[in-house]
Amino acid sequence: MSSATSYYADAPYFALPTTASPDLPNQIWYFEAVADQSSSKASLQVVFWSGQPVVSAPIPFYVTVSGTYADGSYLSAFYPATSANVSEGRGVWDGAASWEKDEHGWFIVTFPAGRLRLKSVVDSGHYPTADEDAHIQPGKLPMPLLVNGGIGWSTTVPAAVVEVDATFEGKALKFHGTGFHDTNFATTQWPQQFTKWFWVRGNAGPYTFVVYHFLPRGNAEGKWHTSAALWRDGKKVMDTWTGARNSAEQTVQLTPSKTWPATPADIGDAQVDLTLDFHDSHTGLHRKFTVTR
Repeated sequence: MSSATSYYADAPYFALPTTASPDLPNQIWYFEAVADQSSSKASLQVVFWSGQPVVSAPIPFYVTVSGTYADGSYLSAFYPATSANVSEGRGVWDGAASWEKDEHGWFIVTFPAGRLRLKSVVDSGHYPTADEDAHIQPGKLPMPLLVNGGIGWSTTVPAAVVEVDATFEGKALKFHGTGFHDTNFATTQWPQQFTKWFWVRGNAGPYTFVVYHFLPRGNAEGKWHTSAALWRDGKKVMDTWTGARNSAEQTVQLTPSKTWPATPADIGDAQVDLTLDFHDSHTGLHRKFTVTR
């Protein structure tokens, strides 16, 4: 990890790899859009990969695009890159795709099939950090942003308005909706970091929430780690992570349904749900949400 005391939110937290190896540190930059019409199932996820966080790959850099059309049918694309470069407000995967933040605060993600535009609607991101005394300046982050000893998470845009305009194999995907953008990074492949993992984001009325909930590998006590934040009307009202000083006062309980599958690939068409219970004993805040798929 870098020893810098402050950094920009989308920074590469390790030197970008030059070879494909599962033993090197890794990082992904994730952009998501979901249509806001209740009758539409349209969605899009664009992921910029550096290294091999989940599975081995023959190249160190590539971009994956996946999602669903309005009718619920699936789409996917894979774009190999020859190299990658990340600077403040900009990322380029040569020959594959790029993102850039313009002067109006829009992230513009461009790929061969089209583009995704995303702009935050909340006052700040969520940046769990191992250094509880570090001062978080606007646009700057203390390092490292660890949610566990070897894995970190920086949520630059917890909630956003989005626009998608793309065409895959002659079929158009165009919609407005809600969005999300974060980056994850780790010293080793993710399966070596934890045995179970839930990541949840959502919007409900005036509320926005993000939750990162996982069971670290080798944890003899079976203690889950949680990093979460809650916003109301765009303003953050709760921000906590396991190990922080406020974690005794601020708690987030995640309870999955009994039908929850072992892996996302096992979900299929089944309906699953989980309950999120946010509680702050200091302010008296208590909100519960049920997330259903």
